Amino acid sequence: GPATFMKLWPAPAFASAACRAPASGYDLVVFGATPAGIAAAVSAKRTNTTMRVALVAPEEHIGGMASPGGIGFRDFAAVPPCCTINEWAAYHADAYGGREDVWQPDNYIGEQSFYKLLKNASVEVFTGEELVGVKRDGLRLTEITTKCGEERTWSPSQFIDASYEGDLVRLGNVSYTFGREAEATYKEDLAGGLDFAPPFKANVSATWDNGTLLKYVSSRKPTVLGEADQG
Repeated sequence: GPATFMKLWPAPAFASAACRAPASGYDLVVFGATPAGIAAAVSAKRTNTTMRVALVAPEEHIGGMASPGGIGFRDFAAVPPCCTINEWAAYHADAYGGREDVWQPDNYIGEQSFYKLLKNASVEVFTGEELVGVKRDGLRLTEITTKCGEERTWSPSQFIDASYEGDLVRLGNVSYTFGREAEATYKEDLAGGLDFAPPFKANVSATWDNGTLLKYVSSRKPTVLGEADQG
């Protein structure tokens, strides 16, 4: 019969201990092990080496979409040498035994490099922590509760919400907005609906031969030029 192939995701060399008990007395808790969350945690620790920083994530893996290099090669290959993103790419090169930065690594290499950044900055990492509660005192976020086997609370002096969808904001009942605001709201020329035509080199029909829309094509009318969208 046909051969079956499966790509394994090896455990990273600097993996966190999932569901281990957190220590108390953190100065900063970053929620979300996205690229932004990792960079925030590393930068905070480097800015103040005496600060106790914890990176808390609901997922089992860290790095989000960047670990397999899906956005690294396209977005950052031309970035001048600086910052954590270049260190990340250099760690890939070390893993592959090369000298030039690698911007599109295998997923396990990308994640391992993120762990190396965090370990070298002495950031503590906790994965598999499902967010179940957020407490506020007026305008101040004071505590979050996560569950990983059992519930535990985090009460640092500062939080950073680096989740993809603003989880702390949502559970903390903080007012928020999304979508494109109107041009008049903040007097921004590029806000609101734009007159944008895809640069196709040939005419592309939005429908099948039977007149039904192609997948992912919306029947909703475009936003009026300069006006806010409908979310």
